[in-house]
Amino acid sequence: MDMGLVAVASAMSQASVQSNVQQAVLKENLDVSKMNAAKLLQAMPSIDANPAIGKTLNVVA
Repeated sequence: MDMGLVAVASAMSQASVQSNVQQAVLKENLDVSKMNAAKLLQAMPSIDANPAIGKTLNVVA
């Protein structure tokens, strides 16, 4: 068997494994980011907004 072909096949296999590991790490980081965002939103206090604010626009300068 040609040694160059073996080297190419080995390199492609290593690249595939590396890609799979990178995808797994990315998915884990996205999950952590989702959890952090959810915790941040839950920690925010609710604000009672005045319903009259934002309904009119003053166009006179």
